[in-house]
Amino acid sequence: MSRDDTDSYTSDTERSGRKLSAFPYIGSKTYLAPWIVDHFRDHETFVVPFGGAAGVLLNKQRSHAEIFNDRDEYVAEFFEVVRDDPDALADAVRNIPYSRGIYNQWSRRFRDPDQDLAAERVERAARWVFLRYASFSGRYGQRAGFATDTPRKGPQKSEIWARVPERIQHLRDRFKGVAIESGDYSTIFERYDETGVLFYCDPPYVEEKDNYYRGPLFDHASLVEDLEGLEGDWAVSYSEPPAGLEDIATAVVERDYSRSASLDNSSRPERLYLSYDPADAPKFVDASTAQTTLVQADGGRNDRSVDTGTEQPEGSE
Repeated sequence: MSRDDTDSYTSDTERSGRKLSAFPYIGSKTYLAPWIVDHFRDHETFVVPFGGAAGVLLNKQRSHAEIFNDRDEYVAEFFEVVRDDPDALADAVRNIPYSRGIYNQWSRRFRDPDQDLAAERVERAARWVFLRYASFSGRYGQRAGFATDTPRKGPQKSEIWARVPERIQHLRDRFKGVAIESGDYSTIFERYDETGVLFYCDPPYVEEKDNYYRGPLFDHASLVEDLEGLEGDWAVSYSEPPAGLEDIATAVVERDYSRSASLDNSSRPERLYLSYDPADAPKFVDASTAQTTLVQADGGRNDRSVDTGTEQPEGSE
């Protein structure tokens, strides 16, 4: 297995392009997306089995076919509403004030398995995304407290929330033509695995024990076993990998990244485990390649991600 410990990607490169973020989410790779995409090999179909906030998908050029999946039905439904009914969603979001009282009420409903956030899907998606923006550090599986405005420089939380209706339109543009699924990653592997597919996997952190995520604890050993059996190629993000992943990877690249959602705001390594050697494999590149055949399939449009100017470091928007 080859290892690149001197990756040339720099923070200046990160800042050279503005990035689009869907909502605050623990572990989102929005700010690492350019570095991650730079290591993708060529492919026809791009599959994201652990969709989350779609940080990488939103900030890469289109593949011929793209599939977004998240086992959390709220996440999948939000992107479905973004894609299919963006104007109604933007209106619903616009009518929600940035309020601690509303946050407390809806947060209790969200954590109660016997209640739903709302009966109607657009209103449900609007309330859900409000909780993502109003939760401290973007934490999801636990009650995190209300993210208040503070006397500091930079956009305030209420100001960022006020810009979400505009952001929804940008999200809709990028999600046009993306297939959305909601199921376990193993089902997605079985459904889409074949030559010419690239799976980008961003599973939960191995070491997290404090209910960052909604749902049952994740079985990392099973993921490693399933990755080994894939016919398609894969790229997997981990900070600290589970046992066996390094043994089945052809290459791994790494860099340091400051994780603002961690309790001590510490820097930690971010590693990308690959089933191929990016130094040898044909690269996923730009509009001059066959990768951009979606331009014809999408009526001549080659939608690119657009930044709304409100992104902040991972988990702290």
